[in-house]
Amino acid sequence: MKTFSFPARILLLLLLAGFLPACVQLDPETDPTRFYLLAGGTPPVGRDDVSKGEKTTLVVALQSSGFPEYARRSGLAVRHGDHEIRYAEWHQWAQAPEDDFLAAFAHALEAQAPGVRVVTWGTVVPARNGPPMRVLRLDIDRFEGHASGEARLSAQWQWQDPESAEPAPWQSFRTAASWRSDDYSTLVVAHSENLRALAAEVAEGL
Repeated sequence: MKTFSFPARILLLLLLAGFLPACVQLDPETDPTRFYLLAGGTPPVGRDDVSKGEKTTLVVALQSSGFPEYARRSGLAVRHGDHEIRYAEWHQWAQAPEDDFLAAFAHALEAQAPGVRVVTWGTVVPARNGPPMRVLRLDIDRFEGHASGEARLSAQWQWQDPESAEPAPWQSFRTAASWRSDDYSTLVVAHSENLRALAAEVAEGL
C-alpha cells in the first residue's frame, strides 16, 4: 500500500481545496433572458360599467386576416438590409406575437374610442336588443425592427357590418418609430407606439 509523507499530504489537501471550488459552483447564474409585452393603452373606464358613466355603444369583432410568418418566432425580429432577419436570443416575447399584438390592439382601439368594446371574432353573437356589431379584419404585413434604428409596421384593415353582403374597401397604413439598436426594450416601446397609431387610424372609421 502506497503511503504519503506528511508534506505530501499537506500539498495534496491544498490542491484539492483549490480544485473543488472550481468544479462546484454554488451560486446559480442569473438567466439573462428578458420577456416583453406590447402596451396598447387602457380604456378610460370599465367595459359596460354604467355606474362610471360608460356604456357599450358598439361591439367590434376583431378578426386576424394575416400576420408575418417571420414575426411569429419568440425572439424579437430585426431586419438587416433587405433580405436578412435576425432574432434576439435573450430578448423574447412573453406570449405568441400575433396573440400579443391583437390583444394590445384591442386595448388601444378601446382607449381611442370610448364606448367601443372589442371582442374576438366568432366568440360573440350580436344580441337582438344589444349594441350594434361591426367586423374588423386586420392584416399585418410588416412587424419588425430594423438595424437602422426604426421599428416598422404596415397593415391593412377592412370593416364589414354583419347584415351587409359587401364589406368596405381595404384601407392601408404604414408607420415607423425610432429605437436604440443596443436596447431592445426601446424596440418594444416603438412597436407599441406604432400599434397605437394604427388603432387611432382605424378608430377614425368608426
